[in-house]
This record gives sequence, C-alpha cells and structure tokens, in this order.
Amino acid sequence: MSIASAVFPRLLAALVLAGVLLIPFFVTAIPPVLDYPNHVAEMYVMAQLPADPILARVYAIHWSVVPNSGVELVMPHLLRWLPLWTAGKLFLGLALLLPLAGAALFSRASFGRWSAWPFAGGLVAYNTLFLLGFMNFLIGLGLALCAAAGWVTARARFPAWTILAAIPAAVVLFFVHMFGLAYFALLIGAHELVSLTGPPGRRWPGFGTILRRLLPDALVFVLPAALLLASPLAEADGPTLRLSLKVKLGELFYPFLTYWQTPERLLGLALLAVMAALLLRRLARVSGAAVTVALVLLAVWPFLPHVLRGTGYIDSRLPIMIGFLLFAGFVPVGLPRRFGYALCLVIALATVLRIGLVAEVWAGHNQDLAELHRVIDRIPAGSQVLAVDAPMEQVIPVWLAQRRNWMIAAYQKTYYHDAALLIPERHAFWPRLFTGLGKQPVVVNPGYADRTAPEGELPDYHELIADTPSPAALDDAPYLRGWEKKFDFVLLLAAGAAVDLSRLPPDRLERLDQTEFAALFRVRRAAK
Repeated sequence: MSIASAVFPRLLAALVLAGVLLIPFFVTAIPPVLDYPNHVAEMYVMAQLPADPILARVYAIHWSVVPNSGVELVMPHLLRWLPLWTAGKLFLGLALLLPLAGAALFSRASFGRWSAWPFAGGLVAYNTLFLLGFMNFLIGLGLALCAAAGWVTARARFPAWTILAAIPAAVVLFFVHMFGLAYFALLIGAHELVSLTGPPGRRWPGFGTILRRLLPDALVFVLPAALLLASPLAEADGPTLRLSLKVKLGELFYPFLTYWQTPERLLGLALLAVMAALLLRRLARVSGAAVTVALVLLAVWPFLPHVLRGTGYIDSRLPIMIGFLLFAGFVPVGLPRRFGYALCLVIALATVLRIGLVAEVWAGHNQDLAELHRVIDRIPAGSQVLAVDAPMEQVIPVWLAQRRNWMIAAYQKTYYHDAALLIPERHAFWPRLFTGLGKQPVVVNPGYADRTAPEGELPDYHELIADTPSPAALDDAPYLRGWEKKFDFVLLLAAGAAVDLSRLPPDRLERLDQTEFAALFRVRRAAK
C-alpha cells in the first residue's frame, strides 16, 4: 500500500469531521458565544488605533508582557485582508478544531499508529468553555497537544534538537495561554517519567537518573518563567471565589455540555462506560503519560478556586483538559469488526445529531442580532452606553420557552457581550470591553476610568430604579454610581424577560425602542 493510499482516507475523514463541526458557523453571522463579540470588538479597537479619533479618545494601546493574548497579537493584522467577523470566525474555528487535531497527533505519537478514536473527540468539540468563548485557552490546549506530540515522537532520537525546538514552542504557548503552557509541561513531564520508570516490574532508575533526564528538559521553561516574572499578571487584583461541592461536581460534565443538560450528561456517562468496558475486556490501550496528566489534573481540581484575582473559571478549565485526553490517550485495539463498525456508526450519529442541534440553536441567534441592530442603529457615534440585563429568574422562563440561544446548559448567559457590537458598528463606548491592565493590551484612558469595569456580568436593570444602586452592584459595576451623569443611553438586553419596565424612572429614562431581545432608552439630563 502506498503512502498516499494510506493517508488519503484519514485525511478525508478529518476533513469531513471538520466540515460537519463547522456547520453551525454558516447559519449565523455572529455565533452566540459569550466572549466572542468582546474579543472581536477589542481586535477592532486595536486595528483602528490611533487613527480613529473617536476610539482614540476612549482607548489606548498599552504593550507589556501580556500572557493569554494569542488572538490579540495576531487578529488585528488579519483585519488588513479579512472582514472583521470573518477574521473572528477564523479564530473561533481554530478554537474548535485545533484541540482535536492536537489530540489526533498526540494519539499517533503515543501509540505509534493512527487511530479512528480521536475522531470521536467531535463529541467534546462544542463544550461549555467553547460556548463561553475561551478562544485563547482552547487554542493553547490544541497547540500544547501538537507540541507534546512532537516531543513524544522526537525526544528519544534527537534529544538536543527536541529541547531546542520546544523552547520557542513554550514561548508561543506563554503568549497564547498560560494553561496551554502548563498542559504542555504536564504532558512532556509525564512522558519523561513514564519513559524512565516504564511498566510495573521494571527496576526503579533512581533519582539521579531521573534528574539527569529532566534537568535539561527544564531549560524549555526558563524563558517563559522569565517572561512571567516580567509580566504584570502577578500584580493582578480582584476577588477570589470558591464553588460549593455540588456546583463544582457539575463541572466534570463541562466537556459534554452545550444546551441540553440531562441528555448530554447521559452521553458523557455512556462514553465513559464504553471506554471502561473496553479496558476491562483488554480491548483498549491507554497512554501512560495521558493517564498521569489526567490523574494530576483530577487531584488538583478540587482545590482550585472558581475565580482567582478576578479571573473566572479557573477550576472549570481542568475538566476540559481531561476531556481531550479521553481521545488523545486512549485507543481501542482488536475490536470485533461488527462491533467496531457499530461503535463508529453510533458515535458518528451522536456527533451529527449534536451539531445539528447546535446549528438550530445558533440559527435562532439571527433574530436577536436583527433586533439588536435595529435598536442600536439609533445610537450616534461617540455615545456612551450603559448596558444592563434582566435577572436570571426572569430570563430562564423565556430561555426555556423560545430563546434557547440565550443560555447554555451550565446556566450561563451567552448574550451579554453582544453589546460589544456598539464599538465596531456604532463607535460607541460601553463599560465591559476587555481592557484589564495586565490582561489585555487595550486600556481605557483616564477620563473614562470611572465608567468602565472590564470583568463581570451586566448589572440588573432594577439597579436603575433606586436613587442609589445596591452595594453589591457597585462592587461589581462601580460605574453605576451617578450613571445618569455619565451615560447617554441605556441598552437593556433580554428585554422580553423584563416584565416590570414601567418601574424605570421616566424622569431619567426615555424609551426609544424595544424588541424581545433589546430595548433602548435615552438618558434624560437633569435641568441645571
């Protein structure tokens, strides 16, 4: 058999899977992925500064050693050749597909042959953190798996060249995402330990041998460590939050959760049951390195906070990292032909069904976008817009009845960064653009510092009813203090869930337009 005839079927299968997974991208102009509009708006600001006088009045570029900024470093340059939202979809597509490509390459490197099993990773391509828009994080995981595959393949034969090649790879991972760098370190560290200690029964090599092997490997992380010390990340401030045990246990299903909680949890349990059965019947192999990394992540996960120094979903990321290892470090072997075909068929049907349902939900976002565009078209360039939201208890009934794209199964809203469209489409200011000092290269100029907060959710519109917002609201959104003097308009999202808009003070807010998704109010200036 020629190389071409051996490679072509696998390449064709990979292209078919990628095509199926990308179907939802073609049913809507702007996918309902939480952080996605904010990332794209931030890229737009970077591409336009300093030439745009309106944006330059509000924003500036502050370059420093900023990790977790892979998209920010590349996408503004692509806007010279690609339309804004096309470039955004390109990076969102990378976040979807690159972890699967990395899983396939790591599987090939670990087991010495190609397997169809990594294609089953399509079941976790759309996961909770993907729908929350963690693009840098997911691209970082994909790159880490690819780099680790290269390490596993070449380390024993070309040790010096492998270490030299891994040094720039580690630097790239540092700038893409710190979790990707940590993933890479765990994967190659576990591979080295497994290679040294071998299967049970092999003689222990001794700590001296282990150190002689691992110390040169540590050179890979010298530059990233120096960059971390030079970055402002260690100075980041903010609250720390830990989840209850019940809520935290729900994170274990995040690799499988999109919009339907019970069926997708059952899907995850069924897949794990099949994998366990194959292992018990000795019809599967596992990668010692992948198992080691999964166990380390699982051991660390209970002790991690959910929010650390203002950065959220810290603990939620580890189940996603473990989820991709299910397809990178496991491979069925010796399956009976009929059973193998049946398993492939069931997984393929489950994948196609999930993608079809995701596409249906995303298509529903088109109505939201049309309504949002209709409303914000009344906002003049240079305006300052306060975006608010309906509370969760009012949103859930509408979500369940008609607007499935408003939330995901993990009970997280996916629309409240849609207000970021105000920046590229209306050149208007809104407070929640990603501008955290030390986290993003875009910062807010001092004159607007009192009306911005780059982290957190949108405030509840009920905070505009009282003369003074509640202390809890002011902690999260300090710009609410004296809001009627700072902002020109109020944009309410999930307006159809706001059942008591009549309580908003008419002496301060004039309703201009309202749809099911959005409502716009002009702020009335008090007479002097």
